Amino acid sequence: MTYKTKVELALDIVKHQIAIGTRFHYIGADGLYGNSYWLQAELDKLKQLFVLEVHNDQYVYTQPPQIYLPEKQGVKGRQPKLYKALGEVREVREIGEKIATDQWEKIRLRRTGKGDLNCLGYTKKVYVWDGSSSYYSERILIIRVTVTKDGKREYKYALSNAKENEFTTEELVRMQSQRYFVERSFQDAKQEAGMSQYQVRGWLAWHHHMVMVMMALHFILSEKVLFKEEMPLLSAYDVREIMLNVYPRKGINQQEVMDQINKRHEQRRIQLSKNKGSS
Repeated sequence: MTYKTKVELALDIVKHQIAIGTRFHYIGADGLYGNSYWLQAELDKLKQLFVLEVHNDQYVYTQPPQIYLPEKQGVKGRQPKLYKALGEVREVREIGEKIATDQWEKIRLRRTGKGDLNCLGYTKKVYVWDGSSSYYSERILIIRVTVTKDGKREYKYALSNAKENEFTTEELVRMQSQRYFVERSFQDAKQEAGMSQYQVRGWLAWHHHMVMVMMALHFILSEKVLFKEEMPLLSAYDVREIMLNVYPRKGINQQEVMDQINKRHEQRRIQLSKNKGSS
């Protein structure tokens, strides 16, 4: 066994999925991975499109930087081996906070239980340098802004190796926002499939537990797909309620359980209709 960082493990996962023929359009990740110049460079080598979030203090160059080796000082001086760069470098939050109002693009991300989720989007070609290489990399900076409940603006930043004009601003912002569904999957796994409810002392038992959770989630997804026409609002919670209250218990009124689910769905439809009307 060898020690590997999360970033190294992430690259191993990507390589494994490529090796087994998994089809995917692009790679997304949070700021822990996006701030790794090494991971970005490795994904470039694999010719894989990525949209990686970065922290708001990530530095980028607005123009191609001039990378050079300083001249040695004096006749007996040593030849410098560390590269330096010249150019305007800025934190991504500085760029985000100075974008003019008319440069933002209004984007409808998705429909939620509380109505449409809208945001503002902005993209810009930038350049990144890892501080040690003799080359820089061209990136697309993606900035997404949503308004919180208290009226404050929430900024999210990402870098992509997409070519300029290869995707629209809306497409890139949507790609950046797809990680929501990954987090939602973990939420359902923990709340409805017992992902965090394990008591084990070894990795084998932990892996067994996770496999069972994945099988449960796969079943829930298959039920949602199977009944998407007649019950489009069917949730993981609904499927769990049916499994707990109908199948293992004798004498339970199945129609009563379904009536409760349909009542919840109707309340959600009413709420969606109100939100749509107010927007």
